[in-house]
Amino acid sequence: DGMFTASLIRTGIPEKAARGYSLAGCSQVMIPGQSNFVNDIGLLNVGKIAEVTLYGGLDPRTGVQIGADTGTDFSSFEELYAAFETQLEHFCRLEISIHNKEIPYRAAHEGYALRTLFTRDCLTNGKAVFEGGSRYNHTELELIGITNAADSLYAVKKAVFEEQRISLPRLREVLHDNWADEEELRRYFVALPKFGNGSIEVDELRARMTRWLYTRFNAEPAPLGGVYVPGEVIFTSHEGCGQVTGATPDGRYAEQVMADSAGAAGGYDREGPTALMNSVLRLPVKDHLLTSVAVNIRFLPDT
Repeated sequence: DGMFTASLIRTGIPEKAARGYSLAGCSQVMIPGQSNFVNDIGLLNVGKIAEVTLYGGLDPRTGVQIGADTGTDFSSFEELYAAFETQLEHFCRLEISIHNKEIPYRAAHEGYALRTLFTRDCLTNGKAVFEGGSRYNHTELELIGITNAADSLYAVKKAVFEEQRISLPRLREVLHDNWADEEELRRYFVALPKFGNGSIEVDELRARMTRWLYTRFNAEPAPLGGVYVPGEVIFTSHEGCGQVTGATPDGRYAEQVMADSAGAAGGYDREGPTALMNSVLRLPVKDHLLTSVAVNIRFLPDT
C-alpha cells in the first residue's frame, strides 16, 4: 500500500488522492472517479523477444523478420545481451506507437459519454475521458514472460559462453526442432539455475531486464497525459503468449505456457516459498510507477 501511494505521489498526484487509489478490475491501479489510466490496454511478450534475439530478429516460427536486425554471431554474453536490449527497444517503440494511434481512435469512435460525465474535470476541461479530460492520466500495460527471458538468456550464458556445452548455432537448431531427440540436453538446460530459487546471479539478470523495461515505459509520455505504466498482471495471457513462442533455452517446449506471474516459471521454483519470495524481492518495483506485480504462490492441499 505504501509503495503504490509513494509511486503515485512521485508522479505529482496529491497525497490525499494517492491514498485513495483503488484497483481497477483486479489489480490495475487507478484513482477512482478522477482518472483514466487506460487500464490493461497493452501486452508485451518479453519471452518472445528473447527468442527472436537468438535469431537476429527473425521469428523462427514464420521466417519473418519481426525485430531489429542484430545478427546472430555473438562472441560474448554481453554482446548477446546488448542485442536483446536493442530488440527490447524495437518492440517497446512498436508497442507505444500502437497505443499512440489506438487511444485517439477510441476517442473518435467509442465516445465513453457516461465515463466522461462521472470522471472529475472532464466537463470543466471540455474534453471526453479519452481525450485527456480526466484529472489524472496514464496508460497501463502488461509485460509477459520476463522470467522466461531471464531463465533463457542465463542458460545461454552458462551453456554456450561459460561451460561451452553447445555452440549457439547448434542450440538454435535444437530449439528450432523443439528439442527433438535431445532430451538429455534439454534436461541439462532445465537443471540450470532458474529465477525463483534465490540464485543471486539469475535473480540479478531478471532484475536487470525488469529495471530496463520499467524505466523505458515510465520515461515515455502517454497520449492522454502522464506516462506509460507497466506491470506484470498475467491473467491467462501466459497461455496465448506461449502459443506463439517456440522452444526456449530454459528447457521449455514450443507453444508451452509462459511464467504465470512475476514469479518463477511453472515447475521451476524448487527451493520453497521463502526462496521464491526472496527472488521476487530483488525486483526493483519500489523505484517505478507500476500497475501491479502479481506473484502466484501455490501450495499442495496437504501442505
